[in-house]
Amino acid sequence: MIHHTPAEILRRMMINDDVAAPLSELPSTAWSIFIGHLPDKPDNAICIYDTTGIKTGRQMPTGKTTSKPGWQVRVRGMTYVDAYSKIIDICDWMDTVLRNTVTVEYSDYEVQVLTQVGTVLPLGRELEGKKREHFTINGIMTYKAT
Repeated sequence: MIHHTPAEILRRMMINDDVAAPLSELPSTAWSIFIGHLPDKPDNAICIYDTTGIKTGRQMPTGKTTSKPGWQVRVRGMTYVDAYSKIIDICDWMDTVLRNTVTVEYSDYEVQVLTQVGTVLPLGRELEGKKREHFTINGIMTYKAT
């Protein structure tokens, strides 16, 4: 049974593989990671959102609909180069995911694959404040509870 959202699972995978760190464990050079909201601090941060997925069909004879849930990763950085480099690093890491097992709280999942839908999208610079740069990527996930 699935107890966690794709964003929670993806966040745990990124922490396990040292792509990002929770704010409480943040070394000075790491990127902090959040789910569903991007707080004002720290400046270099990653946020994962649950988004629209893709319905892939129906199983017969039950008629149960199958789907691949969607996710979005947003990267915010102090400079264009820093933020872009980080999101490219994340894209490269996602290309290595193949049947990875991850534990979120007390539930185990096997993530077969992370599939990007499209390419990196630059969102531009913040209009006020620190004027940090933002980029996103969107995708779908194939996974199951184990």
